[in-house]
Amino acid sequence: MTGPAEGGGAIVYGALADELLLASQRLGELAYDLGSDSETLRRHMTSLQSVDQVTQHLLVVADLLRTGADRDSIAKVPLADMADRLQKALSDRPVGAPS
Repeated sequence: MTGPAEGGGAIVYGALADELLLASQRLGELAYDLGSDSETLRRHMTSLQSVDQVTQHLLVVADLLRTGADRDSIAKVPLADMADRLQKALSDRPVGAPS
């Protein structure tokens, strides 16, 4: 992937990052609303935790879109399973292929 500073892609990457942030906020609000009911929280704790994990992934992807997804930034992704998948995807690319 080319970095956001390169060409007109910066605007598109920024807009996509904004959409991911909005989706993350909406999911977070939904999880909060559902979790505020003790019965729903008790019955669906695992699912609500999954929603939280999805929001974390969205925030990381948004950050990568804003800053550029290169090998150095992917190595710093705070979600280990996501970082591993991204590093594997990069290592599977042929030499010289756009990153």
